[in-house]
Parts: sequence; C-alpha cells; structure tokens
Amino acid sequence: MGNQKFNGNVGQVAGGDIYNYDLNDLATKSREEVAELLTHLRERLKDARKKIMFNPIVGWMAIGALTFIAELFTGIAFGSSALLFATILLGMIVPYFLFLRIQNKYGPMVYAYRESIATVEIFQHSRGWA
Repeated sequence: MGNQKFNGNVGQVAGGDIYNYDLNDLATKSREEVAELLTHLRERLKDARKKIMFNPIVGWMAIGALTFIAELFTGIAFGSSALLFATILLGMIVPYFLFLRIQNKYGPMVYAYRESIATVEIFQHSRGWA
C-alpha cells in the first residue's frame, strides 16, 4: 500500500471514481512524454464517445425515430393513433431509458478526459510547445 501514488484529489477511494493521469507532474515530463500523454487521453476520449454513440440501443432509438418520421410523411400516423403511440413508446422512449444507464456510465469518463486534455493543452501552451 505504501507504493501507491495519487496525483490530485481522489475523493473517497472505496466508492469514488479515480482518474489518475499523473497530470500534476507535467513539469517533470519531457515534451515527448506530454505529447504521448495527450495522445493517450484523446484515444481514451474517442473510445468512451464511441461506446456512448455506437451501441444497439442507439440504433434502436434511431430506427424508432426514422419509423416515426416515415409514419408522419406517409400519413399512417394520422390514420392510427395507436400505431403512432406504440412507435413513440417502443421506438424512442423505452430505448432512451435503457440508454440512460450507458450515458451515466460513460458520460463522466468523457467529462474527465476532456478536462484532462484541456489541462495538458494549457500546460503545452504555457510552455510554448503548442
């Protein structure tokens, strides 16, 4: 336990999120190490965004929205309100509530990565490296 190194505020270890990217020691890193850290953070951000946007539930919502639009433009929606209600409920509302779990899981990661990237870019700019 004595060899652990935490940089910055870690919060409650047992129940909190720890995003330890070693950002407090940027001044001791070389230009290449900082650039490598920035590349790593951008890759992690891209991966987290991909997990939010490209999953079956988002596809389900997109198909539901397209079905709803098709029903409106073809006039089916005006002839059968039950079909319109079912499309809205099963095609958009139900998958949205399932999507909230994914959003709550990966949303804070996206926020943390964006904040970390901003910190590294500000450090690079302050050094004249950017």
